[in-house]
Amino acid sequence: MLEIEIDLYSGRPNPRVTLAPATAVELSRRLAALPPSPAIGANEPGLGYRGLLVTGLPEAAELRIAAGQVTLRDPAGHASARTDPDRALEYWLIETISAAAPSKLPPELRDALIR
Repeated sequence: MLEIEIDLYSGRPNPRVTLAPATAVELSRRLAALPPSPAIGANEPGLGYRGLLVTGLPEAAELRIAAGQVTLRDPAGHASARTDPDRALEYWLIETISAAAPSKLPPELRDALIR
């Protein structure tokens, strides 16, 4: 089951969305096409929008997609990173979430995330 957390709030629960299996397949395909990055952890979270946390992919126990980088953690906890040029993967996933669950990611919030 593909679950996405929009890592956005401090002090209240973040929006969480479960997406269809077909989205997991497409996300895996897009992820595999990204070039590797030596900058593991370059998008460490701060305040405000901190990216998307993804669980439920076979190739990663967790992904953090933010600020042009994807950090993958395998089931053993080892990290690797990929570059997300022009934030294309992040923006595609935000649009996918918005279309699948507009109550969790209304248009005004979506617009703020992709600015």
